[in-house]
Amino acid sequence: MFVALKNKNNKDDVIGIENGIKGNKYYCPVCGGELFVRKGDDRAHHFAHQHKCIDDWHYDMTAWHYEWQNQFPLTSQEKVFTFNGKTHRADVFINQTVIEFQHSPISRNEFNDRNIFYNQLGFYVIWVFDVREKDIEYIEDSYYGTSRYFSWKYPIKFLETCDENKEGVTIFLQIDDSIWNRQKNFNDITDFTKLDIKPNLIKLDELIDGFSKFKTKDYYSDVEILDALLKKNYENMEWYNYKLKPNFLAFCDHINNDDGLNYDMYGYCPKYGMDIRYSEECHGCYNFVPKYNGCNYRFKDIDKDNINYIYSLNRDKDGRIIEVDLLVGNNRKKQNVPLLPSNSRTIKYFVNSNPNMRVARFKNTYDGTIVQLGLNNMKKLREKNVCEGKLCGYNNHLSSERIIFNWDKPSWIMIWKKDVGDFYRDDSLISVSNYHFEEKGNSYSEIKSDSLTVCPKCGGMICLIDNGNKVGCNNYPHCDYVIWSKNN
Repeated sequence: MFVALKNKNNKDDVIGIENGIKGNKYYCPVCGGELFVRKGDDRAHHFAHQHKCIDDWHYDMTAWHYEWQNQFPLTSQEKVFTFNGKTHRADVFINQTVIEFQHSPISRNEFNDRNIFYNQLGFYVIWVFDVREKDIEYIEDSYYGTSRYFSWKYPIKFLETCDENKEGVTIFLQIDDSIWNRQKNFNDITDFTKLDIKPNLIKLDELIDGFSKFKTKDYYSDVEILDALLKKNYENMEWYNYKLKPNFLAFCDHINNDDGLNYDMYGYCPKYGMDIRYSEECHGCYNFVPKYNGCNYRFKDIDKDNINYIYSLNRDKDGRIIEVDLLVGNNRKKQNVPLLPSNSRTIKYFVNSNPNMRVARFKNTYDGTIVQLGLNNMKKLREKNVCEGKLCGYNNHLSSERIIFNWDKPSWIMIWKKDVGDFYRDDSLISVSNYHFEEKGNSYSEIKSDSLTVCPKCGGMICLIDNGNKVGCNNYPHCDYVIWSKNN
């Protein structure tokens, strides 16, 4: 240990190892046993027991450990706690937080025991592991620019199975030398801009495939940790320049297109205060953010100059921001964002809100089920509160008509619709005008403008079928609905 009692009966009368004198008597703050001073050339100076201590945990006695521990006041070092008949000492205890520095190997059981022991006392636990000689490599920043990915070829074994999200415990990995190795007098410097700060710590946020890949929200530094715990109050304070810069493009509400099925959806627009079809309205709007497929209308006037860091952007199930956690100046601020109406409604809500719909498709946001309702189905739903329709399967194949369950739950989004009189065109679909065609050679042209685009028999699309020889349902020949034939 690096701290001892000068008087075994006075727990507050402590001395650090550098002030210890060989030949004097000192006492262990845990067991009260006698200690003697060891100041050799091979190991870090420390106090050693005459007899075995009752504390059965294993403690580092390395120079790296001592240098870290010595950054804190002596009265905060090697504090002793007793709980459920067990007595142990924490490397550092400050602000209701235990800090453990670990250079030597430690067993999984002892790591867990320490966390449980201190958490049961109501203390938060921070671990700092010395991994400077380990092969940790930076891979890339995340897509949204809110975290960083690393790989670790030969990780500390027990950490591969640790619970990195355990409440009350934070794990840091030190990957480079500390500032006190580069700038001996750093504690005497009050001007933040003159400190030789380097990002030498990684906070373990998420394990991916063991430790072959892991994620951290950002780099950290020893100065940053000390500043947070000791409240250094540096002059000319600036934000640490190694931090991820705020990605203001991420300040947007997500627009959820179901691109896998070539559908898009109808959702609430904060700009116009109404439901719109995203593919038609959003992609031409200057508030649309293509990179994130989102809308920044609600955040277009945000004060970007004073935001130094984005800790998190919490979203609802529709992808709209509901809470922001930011560093504004030197102050961390967490605040709620006004809620938008949910895009998820009942099927009947959509049917009643769109009286001119002829056919529509709805997706259940919980299980992904897609159903299609035709004109008669909608009429029945409005008048009798009975919801029937067809399930949309692979490649848009439609099932036979059946009862649709949970139609009255607010868990549906409308992903496609056609109103009475709508036109629909692409490379294969055509508008069919009241069943009348004017032949021009081997083709045809429209005569009237009011068009039938949906098969009244099965709800499919009206298009060219049979190699261009007919116009009818795209489910032909499974559906035999034909409204024009070249031979008739």
